[in-house]
Amino acid sequence: DIGFLREEYDKFLQVAPQELSERYYLQNSMSDDDYGMVFSKIRLKGTKFVETISQENSASKEIYIDLFPYDNRSNDEKLAKKEAGEFRILVHLLMIKCRIYVWEGQGFVKWLKFLPFQFLAVFFTKQDLRRRIAMLTRRHEKEECRQVYIHDGTAAYYWYFPKKILQKTVMVEFEKELFPIPQRFEEFLSTAYGNYMELPPKEKRKTHNIIELDFGEYK
Repeated sequence: DIGFLREEYDKFLQVAPQELSERYYLQNSMSDDDYGMVFSKIRLKGTKFVETISQENSASKEIYIDLFPYDNRSNDEKLAKKEAGEFRILVHLLMIKCRIYVWEGQGFVKWLKFLPFQFLAVFFTKQDLRRRIAMLTRRHEKEECRQVYIHDGTAAYYWYFPKKILQKTVMVEFEKELFPIPQRFEEFLSTAYGNYMELPPKEKRKTHNIIELDFGEYK
């Protein structure tokens, strides 16, 4: 995953289509109408990556990296939680409109939990939901907010941080390449994961439910 403050994310979306090599392409709702997420992805052409929840969705499905913007979170805690709830509902409705079923493979109870969303989705178009999501998540864009939250739709309740943590970066080496990470990375990791130096118990570990994976020429 790659994270951006909103201003930097918008800049990236402007230049990426022209700057990415021919092996990759930028995917979001502007390039793929049936794409059901609210963030972007960089896809690797000539590969395949199909997950259980999105197997009925017609958007392109290659190996990817997620690109997450971080948006301003209201300084009013009650309002911030209310908006996180609205955001979550709208994102689930959009996913259902794009035939991305988050309950797939999770059993009857989870399917029953999302039954009301399936009913509500009938009354919205994808375009209307995207417009509502954009208005909601940019509501505090011009304000001096203390916190930012990840723009993925379902984690806004708990995945938020003091904005100052993400404003300065340092370069670190990974796989013989240098990448910018938050200068206060220990504070970021502790806020996100608690004791991030220990693996969670096996029963709490989660992964993508992949039903088809093809590395193409990169095997």
